[in-house]
Order: sequence, then structure tokens, then C-alpha cells
Amino acid sequence: MTAAFAHDLLEVRSQLSPGRALELTIGLVAAFVASLLVVKPFLGFVRRSGFAGFAWYRIVLGIALLAAIALGWMTV
Repeated sequence: MTAAFAHDLLEVRSQLSPGRALELTIGLVAAFVASLLVVKPFLGFVRRSGFAGFAWYRIVLGIALLAAIALGWMTV
């Protein structure tokens, strides 16, 4: 995550103001903290329950999104 952030930062370095760089850094830190809070409980859930619940959630969500696109409720 940090390497991807550094890569993106290098690509746009000529367009960044110090304030914008600070915003991006705060976003990186917030994403890192959020991932620390989410990954451990998610892995615990997977150990107890397996991936079946997560897989079914993804399948149902994918079907719902495809249906929304087909019905014109969303555009790609």
C-alpha cells in the first residue's frame, strides 16, 4: 500500500501543492489504520466460517449489479 502510494505520488509530484500532499498522506494513514481494524476480524471470521458466506455475498452482489446495469438503473 505504501509502495503504491509512493508510486502515485511520484507520478503527480509536479502537480502537487504541499496542502494536497498532506491530504494524500492523511488518506494513506487513515486507510492503513482502517485496514488494521478490518483485516484481523475478517480473518477470524474466515477461520471460523470459511469463505462460503463471503463468496455468496459476492455472487449475490454481482448478480444485483449486472441486473441493475441490464435494466438501465446504472451505467458502466
